[in-house]
Amino acid sequence: MDNNICQIIAVYVNSLSMENLGFKYAQTKEAGRPPHDPANMLMLYMYGYLNRIRSSRCLETETKRNIEVMWLMEKVMPNAKTICNFRKDNATALKLAFREFSLWCNRQGLYGRELIAVDGTKIRANNSRRNVHTKKNTELFLAETEKKTSEYMNKLVENDKLDQSEQEPSWRAIHEALQRLSERKAQLEGWREHIELNNGASIAKIDPDCKIMKQGGNARPLDSCYNVQTVVDEKNKLIV
Repeated sequence: MDNNICQIIAVYVNSLSMENLGFKYAQTKEAGRPPHDPANMLMLYMYGYLNRIRSSRCLETETKRNIEVMWLMEKVMPNAKTICNFRKDNATALKLAFREFSLWCNRQGLYGRELIAVDGTKIRANNSRRNVHTKKNTELFLAETEKKTSEYMNKLVENDKLDQSEQEPSWRAIHEALQRLSERKAQLEGWREHIELNNGASIAKIDPDCKIMKQGGNARPLDSCYNVQTVVDEKNKLIV
């Protein structure tokens, strides 16, 4: 294991204060079965990051067959649910740990601070294109809603000309549909007003920070995406 990257991971993680960073189970009670050490779980995640292993199930497999991971984890083999819960329960603490690593690199003079390279890529958002509302598609939805409302109103006029016994079920269904359309119209008008007040900024219902973008090339379709920018320092090729 001499000169292995696992040695660096272990030294760095052991230099951190799990309690100060806010990791769950950094402090444990004397009674009862002890939980998994958050330091070991952090080492596992860092190893997975460096080796492009993102899946919790794949990380579980590595703890059972990979000698490097066995050494890092001291032969402890958490299951996939435990690995997934560690990430979910310590989202803030993980960000603080990675920020501390960047600050440590800065203190060691690993950033040249003279020349940087910037590049970007589009990443698919966790959102459907239909759930991102721009001014254009909101106005289209409004026009469609008003068209359907007019159609139902015309049906009501036609029903008024029919015998009462024949029109009652259809009359009730049409009124219910009109109520739904009225609520939909009010929602769309609210979105349009919000977009106009925010200089045309779109509204995403599920993933609020994503935007409608072209995936590259004029022939590519629009989709909900993030435009991720990466900045790398020239000296040691570290991400700034």
